[in-house]
Amino acid sequence: MSVSIATVASLTEHRRVTSCADGSLCLIWENATIRLPRYDLGHLLTLIDTWEEAEELPGLRRGYYRVEHSPAGGLQLWLGGAGISLSRDDLRVLGGLLRNAEAYLECSVSCRCGVGPEYRRLLCHTPERVAAN
Repeated sequence: MSVSIATVASLTEHRRVTSCADGSLCLIWENATIRLPRYDLGHLLTLIDTWEEAEELPGLRRGYYRVEHSPAGGLQLWLGGAGISLSRDDLRVLGGLLRNAEAYLECSVSCRCGVGPEYRRLLCHTPERVAAN
């Protein structure tokens, strides 16, 4: 069985968001790979944005996602049943990565092209064009 994925947004090889052949997204963060329904990306971004605005909340939940303080002193981001330990700075970086993924996906819809390895990348997918849209 072959699996087709395309990188939607990337910081490094170990911190990126990919689009899978079935239409879902995968968040790859260090050693964890977590599948995200594409329609849920906005919920996760809202959670992260809300946390950034009011950083010292004991915990915050939106749908299947939650952020809470970890016993080790950092933060735990829970995506359904999977958790990722993050620093406050990592959570901000993750938010930026997810915003880039959202911009890429919005651009692909407005360009009427698909996202995936079977589709050609159009000029609108360059970071400069995504930022302009």
